[in-house]
Amino acid sequence: MKVKISTSKIARIGDTLYAPLYVELFPKNVRPFYDLFRRAIASDLPWRVSFHVSGHGIKVTQSKNWLAQFLTFSSYHNKLIVDSHKLLKYLDERGDDPIVKLKMVLLTWAPDGQMNLLKQRSAKLAQLVQASGGM
Repeated sequence: MKVKISTSKIARIGDTLYAPLYVELFPKNVRPFYDLFRRAIASDLPWRVSFHVSGHGIKVTQSKNWLAQFLTFSSYHNKLIVDSHKLLKYLDERGDDPIVKLKMVLLTWAPDGQMNLLKQRSAKLAQLVQASGGM
């Protein structure tokens, strides 16, 4: 099976084009995953989802924390970042539950030669994800 990367956002494997969508910033308003699932099914869109859970999630906030500490005088949001990192660090050091890093990858596809269809499906998938709590 031949794999070819068409662009940074599209890959061709065999006779199918694939377009991934990566989610690393999760919603401000947490909603059940079923809401996204139900909307995606109703849209008649071919798609898959994969979740990647890994340890040492505290490391994700470390660099943001350092920069936010330096810039706390400039914005209230920087103070919130520093405070949230302190809370996560406290939970990581004293709690029993691990702080994890979570990524979600969604994927849609179309037959080779139908780039416009793939772009439409990819845009629709992104729209569905963004409507799911503001991801």
